[in-house]
Amino acid sequence: MSTKGKFNVITGLWRRRKNNGSEEYYYGKPKLSEPLVIQPGDEVYVFKTSARSAGKGDPSMYLKVKRANQSTDDN
Repeated sequence: MSTKGKFNVITGLWRRRKNNGSEEYYYGKPKLSEPLVIQPGDEVYVFKTSARSAGKGDPSMYLKVKRANQSTDDN
């Protein structure tokens, strides 16, 4: 899981359609080396991509988690 600011990126999400394009959903598959655990108090977010010119194979959304007990050191 990569860290950007105060959020940890879980996975990118790609838009998919089924039933002849009438139903849309987002698909993502995290590439993690450790189990993903969401603790009480953690917040889960879905953000649109901030890429100005996202290509066809680039994710259109990102699934991120903000940890409740995450602290930042300013030393």
